[in-house]
Amino acid sequence: MRSLPLLLLSVACSPMVPEAEVELRDSPDEMVIRVTDPIEPYHFGYAQTAVARLGAVPWNGEDCFRGTDGFQLCHPLDGAETVLTHVDTIVQIVEGETMLLSVDTPADATPAVTYILIGDDSGDCFVWGDDPAHYDLFPDGPCTAL
Repeated sequence: MRSLPLLLLSVACSPMVPEAEVELRDSPDEMVIRVTDPIEPYHFGYAQTAVARLGAVPWNGEDCFRGTDGFQLCHPLDGAETVLTHVDTIVQIVEGETMLLSVDTPADATPAVTYILIGDDSGDCFVWGDDPAHYDLFPDGPCTAL
C-alpha cells in the first residue's frame, strides 16, 4: 500500500481547510480520499502529470479542468471518506465511485499525480502533488498550492 502525506493548511483570509489525505492502494486497485471534519461539500480531481514528462499521453479526464479527449469529470466527495475503484475503460467511470487511473501502471509514475480539492460552496481550490502548475489557469482559481 502506498500513501501520500497528510496535508493540513490554514490560509489567511480564507476559511480553515480541513485535513485532506489521498491514499493509493494497489490491492485492490483504488484511491481513498479522506477529508477530516469537512467544512463544506467538496469535489476532487487528479491529473496524471508525471506520465506526460515520460513522453506518454497523460490521463486528465478526471482533473476537473482540462480533461482528455472530451472527458472532463470531477468527483463529488461523499462525507469524510470516498473510495474510487479502478475501472478499465472510460465509459465505466462513475463520478464519485470509479476512476481510470491504475495505481500500479507504470509503478514509477502513478504516485506522481497532481490533486485538486474544490469547495462546492466557497469555490476555494487547493492543489498539491507532482505539478501544481497544471492548475495555474483553473477558471475558479487561482488555487492555493499546498
